[in-house]
Amino acid sequence: MTHTPIQRRRPTTLKDIASEIGMSVSTVSRALADNPAISQDTRDTVREAAQRLRYRPNNQAASLRKQRTNIIGVAIPDIENPFFATLASAIQQSARAKGFSILLGNTEENPELLAKSIEMFANQRVDGMIVVPHDEAQEIFEDAVDEGIPIVAVDRRLSIPTVPSVVSDPKPGFAAAMDALLQNPNATIGFLAGPQDTSTGLERFKVMQQLAHDRGVELHIEHGGYNQRDGYAGTVAMIEAGVNAIIGGDAMLTMGAIQALCERNITVGRDCAVVGFDELPMFLYHNPPLSTIDQQVSLMGKEAFELLEEMLSGQHVPASKVLPTIMHDRGSTTLA
Repeated sequence: MTHTPIQRRRPTTLKDIASEIGMSVSTVSRALADNPAISQDTRDTVREAAQRLRYRPNNQAASLRKQRTNIIGVAIPDIENPFFATLASAIQQSARAKGFSILLGNTEENPELLAKSIEMFANQRVDGMIVVPHDEAQEIFEDAVDEGIPIVAVDRRLSIPTVPSVVSDPKPGFAAAMDALLQNPNATIGFLAGPQDTSTGLERFKVMQQLAHDRGVELHIEHGGYNQRDGYAGTVAMIEAGVNAIIGGDAMLTMGAIQALCERNITVGRDCAVVGFDELPMFLYHNPPLSTIDQQVSLMGKEAFELLEEMLSGQHVPASKVLPTIMHDRGSTTLA
């Protein structure tokens, strides 16, 4: 006689409750924890749904989370991008000074690879994560929050209220760059914009549009990914359109711009003015030294680790830390 195997009911998760009542996972989590920031009506709604769906907290997972490994996961989109390499190094230095090791995930701006990195970190029972997120990988972060893993977003924001972020404010640097270029009466300004499916790419694009509007300036914009290839192609298009003053949207886009100009024997600081993004040593060795917009990347990494450390010790942390960008005006902003 054969027996039909008993099908075990999958445990209800915070995500199930959130989907049932149309709220975010973070709101559900805070409501069940009786967070006073959540209204009583919302808490009652969440608890009723949790009871109806027979939700049981994963106490075993919570217990495991309390056992420290002194390892943190760090996910960055491109290890070949000097900005992200410097960011990871700054996080590692801060972590090492406090007795932590890091696991590094290079996600190549690929949401699936980012999700695999987050899963790998969770399986290795890291104490927490510092990540450069991607808008298309929101769900995997909600799962990690559901599991009680502390997360800090760096360079880009996540739309999860319980995940704090350390980011830069591009406006001060871009404003100073545009004003420096406009000192040239014949300047026609172009902007190499980053990907619009990242918070940084979208924010920098909107800031540049607003700055140009406020100054009554027509702005030529070329969109691309954060890579040298798209910076090169965008610069070629700008040259053909008569642009003679370029602002890069990130380090790799800036490197592509320099390559395109050099190949065409267009002299920076004479035939074309250029302001790069990110303060990289290689930009200082260019002739003339490149004017740059500095995100204070080392400080960004240090602040991100300190936020995570505060979360691990149970302290209340701010929703975000915003570092002002600084424009370093050198010899590349002039036109003959």
